[in-house]
Amino acid sequence: MEKDEVTHRSEETGETDEESRATDEEKDDKVDDDSDEIKIFVDGEEDTITKNKAYFPEWNFDHVRPWVPLRRDDAYDNDQILQVAGHDLVMLEKANGFRTHGSVESGAFEAAKRIKNINPKVKVLFYLNAMIHYPHYEADLTFKKDQWAMRDPKTNDFYLWNKRFVSYDHRNLEFREWWITRALDMLQHDEIDGIFIDAIIKTAAVSNSIDAPDHDKAYIETANDLRARLPEGKLLIGNALRANAPKGAGGEGNIKHLKYLDGSYLENWDRSDEGIAKTIRLMRTALKAGRLIMFTSTPFSGYPLAKRYTEQQKEILATLKTMTADDKYPYIEQFIEFPLGVFLLAVEEFAYFSYHDSVDASPRTGNAAFDCNRYVEITRQLGNPLGPYEEEGEFIFTREFVNLKVWVDVQNKVGKLTVKEVRDEL
Repeated sequence: MEKDEVTHRSEETGETDEESRATDEEKDDKVDDDSDEIKIFVDGEEDTITKNKAYFPEWNFDHVRPWVPLRRDDAYDNDQILQVAGHDLVMLEKANGFRTHGSVESGAFEAAKRIKNINPKVKVLFYLNAMIHYPHYEADLTFKKDQWAMRDPKTNDFYLWNKRFVSYDHRNLEFREWWITRALDMLQHDEIDGIFIDAIIKTAAVSNSIDAPDHDKAYIETANDLRARLPEGKLLIGNALRANAPKGAGGEGNIKHLKYLDGSYLENWDRSDEGIAKTIRLMRTALKAGRLIMFTSTPFSGYPLAKRYTEQQKEILATLKTMTADDKYPYIEQFIEFPLGVFLLAVEEFAYFSYHDSVDASPRTGNAAFDCNRYVEITRQLGNPLGPYEEEGEFIFTREFVNLKVWVDVQNKVGKLTVKEVRDEL
């Protein structure tokens, strides 16, 4: 994922969070928003994904439903596993467990077993990147770099992401089978409930840098093939929806990818005021179509790039770097109301929320505060919505639930969550 979290340099991938985010497709924050209606399907087109949601994560309006993205390159300690098991959904990020178990596949599987032993209801997703060839996977042993990696047709050099990692090329049919098989092999484990496909936006964005005609369409063919071969009851989620996604096979805001996905992860939703407003609409469109949403946020939501940090944000970052994970929770709680407010404007059945300062749980490199259940804003009673959100002014949004009033000022990055008073019945 191109993280919107506090900066750390990853020992596994050698990249900072900002380097991971500042990719070619995101240099232009302009949002193309020429229509009030965003559609997944054209009129008369059939939704072929099953309406049976029995295999979706647990969900109700009792409280905000939490999910967590996480990685640790060795092995999670018992307290961390216990914390993860308190969420409805976990995505085991790239670089999980390879130092202890020899590969990311084995590391993720071992972590999934430990999580399921505590809470069998948790849905566990295995990470698979659509475009970037990350190290430490067992499948790397059979990756044919010379034949399969994307090259710049003008120079014949490998096309590199972040000047480091070779790129996949979905126009190669032999590569496609290798990539799909990686996913299907992991789904043979009962403890792995689904696949998370990252960097979908890059399947189209690569054409901004080199001549790669119809690569986005080739990726969709790969994804459709994986969907067709997906075992019954397994989930396919992607990092798809993005307000500033380039126009292409993905359609408006990348919404067309939900034709083959059970749902979408949401990151970098805070690039602009217009982008935030459009993100809310994208989420509601997805949820109305029966797709799930995994919304991610941090104390820096609203200021996604280091170059945009205010002096206050820089002070927050410096303070967090001096703290233990446990000390971070009461400190970053003061910043939760804006991102949670944005999420609550759109929330419907199967929408999940995550709030963390990092996804790196290693005490050496990240020391993440990732447990959503440490925040009363997430665990307290919510209740059913009393209607959809309303726009009360320019970029001012409100929504009301049985137990909560939500007010969000997008331009000033302010959210207010007001708990309603409980009145005794006479």
